[in-house]
Amino acid sequence: MPSTQFLSDIYNLSFDVLKLRAKYKRAYSSIIIRMAELLNRRQPFFAAIFERPFDKNVGFPDYYDPDINEFQCTYFIKTNHIKKPRRRVRLLWCMLPRKWNKRTKKSCLIKNGSVAASVVRNNKSVYVENVTGFDFFHEDDFTVLGRPVYWRTRLAKIIVIGVPAKDKYLLNEQVQRIRPKTFNHSFQLI
Repeated sequence: MPSTQFLSDIYNLSFDVLKLRAKYKRAYSSIIIRMAELLNRRQPFFAAIFERPFDKNVGFPDYYDPDINEFQCTYFIKTNHIKKPRRRVRLLWCMLPRKWNKRTKKSCLIKNGSVAASVVRNNKSVYVENVTGFDFFHEDDFTVLGRPVYWRTRLAKIIVIGVPAKDKYLLNEQVQRIRPKTFNHSFQLI
């Protein structure tokens, strides 16, 4: 994934992780890690991958009806522009998904009402235009898009990406192409 070409494709494909994966034939995790590396000094961005455990011998049963409690956050990455918590200050970092912790064996399940939960319930992509409530001046507001990934017609993963609300134009082409279920506003729930 050469730097200049990949960076150009990120913007040309409107931050579409699924299209980038199809073009570069890499894992979703490598795509979002590379996106964060290249966007680190250029554009605030975060991405999370929620997966449900998969048994290669069994696969997904035919009657599979996804439940939000089966999915856990296996990858989460952000650029340095996204603030971390400071003492006695409530900031965006505490509201973002958390990756599964190998040491403590704790996983981050999907929160009710979040974008990932909406993807599971609607079985469709979900777009939230403005996630607010992180600061008084709306500088930390985000636009978030969740996309389902299917494996043999079964929901296997959910890719969630976010950019600052002031930069939502970066996702416009992708949103117009996939026509997700759209919500205008969410309060502190990504």
